[in-house]
Amino acid sequence: MENELHNMRKEVDELKSAMKDKGGQNSDGMIQRTDSPFTTEVLNRPLPPKFHLPQLESYDNSKDPLDRIKSFKTLMLLQMTPDKMMSRAFPTTLKGAAKGWFSKIPPGTIVDFEQLSKGFVHHFIGGQRHKKPTGHLLNVQQAEGESLRQYVTQFNKELLQVDEVEDQVILTTFQAGLLPGDFFFSITKSPPKTVAKLLHKAQKYMNAEDTVVVKEMKGKRKRDEGTNSNREKKKETRRADRP
Repeated sequence: MENELHNMRKEVDELKSAMKDKGGQNSDGMIQRTDSPFTTEVLNRPLPPKFHLPQLESYDNSKDPLDRIKSFKTLMLLQMTPDKMMSRAFPTTLKGAAKGWFSKIPPGTIVDFEQLSKGFVHHFIGGQRHKKPTGHLLNVQQAEGESLRQYVTQFNKELLQVDEVEDQVILTTFQAGLLPGDFFFSITKSPPKTVAKLLHKAQKYMNAEDTVVVKEMKGKRKRDEGTNSNREKKKETRRADRP
């Protein structure tokens, strides 16, 4: 990433120097030497005052291309960066397969950022995360013998795969998947009004469940120890009875 930023800064400095030439011959020569995919108009666009390159993790086709475009545009617009300058800054945020894609764009064909971003999204749309519909949450059901903690963990995992959902929908689908029990009857009697309150209340019941499990394990361990002790006593008795 640092090398890419250094190369971009070097290109920007060269462009500044070239654009100072009245005849523009140095600029044209540089475009031909670098085989830039940008048009002359894009390359000759002056930089805005105090321009800074975006500090983004390099994109390598492992994430949603639409998210990358949105994040990049947000950072650029904060600096009031012109469209054509956005085009020239965008390649500095690419690496791997994405950098390879950019290098194969025919020279002098990119006229603005809209064209560049559309080509980028179209090429890498296969890596886009496809969100599931809200109804998917109705498939999350607490199984027999499954603890409340296990159910909450699974529900939250599935919730991350769904489009933005209102609190009321989450509350309804969460309760619909619960088995009848202490927590189910508690939220039925006094329904939480927000997801935060629901999870806060669930935490208390999960802690209580954990305490019961620990006590049961201790009781089982004591019973097992007692059983083993009785077996040893019987063995000793049988040995003593032998002639």
